[in-house]
Amino acid sequence: MNRQSVLRSGLPCLLIAMLLGCSDDSTGDATNNPPVKTGWPDPCSLASATDFAAITGVQATHTKKEWDGGDSVCTWYDSAGYGELVIRELGDDVFELKPLMQLAPIAGLGEDAFLSDYSTVYVKTAKAQIFVQSLLPAIDGNLSAPIQAADTSAKVHKDVRTSEASYRIAKIAAGKL
Repeated sequence: MNRQSVLRSGLPCLLIAMLLGCSDDSTGDATNNPPVKTGWPDPCSLASATDFAAITGVQATHTKKEWDGGDSVCTWYDSAGYGELVIRELGDDVFELKPLMQLAPIAGLGEDAFLSDYSTVYVKTAKAQIFVQSLLPAIDGNLSAPIQAADTSAKVHKDVRTSEASYRIAKIAAGKL
């Protein structure tokens, strides 16, 4: 499965959608105009192209904000048009599914955080819940203590540096919530 199909397939969210069904407490329309949720952050404001480039070495050239099932999703694209980073706001009940989705807990990030499939980091703060998924690895090769611990407990990562990139961006995003 290539980067584009993993990103677009929404595999990390498939289980959520199947188990929770759809609900919409926002305003938006069928033309995919972004909804407005009171008190929710704009996911495109939670990280920058500069942040992403510093972590992965790839400059994002543009972002696209979409609406998906009541959640705002922001995707950062590279110069070739590949989506390389996604930050998505999540509904309040996603962390109820944590036992089904968690590969490993991540300490010290928000009120609660965990690593899931495809290097996706889920974060819960007092203001919002998000997931962050980088499809590119951290360029410097350094691994933080939380990702080292997560990799040791999960033992499933083909490239733990991609989880590291997701973690670093999630840390930036959580700091803005």
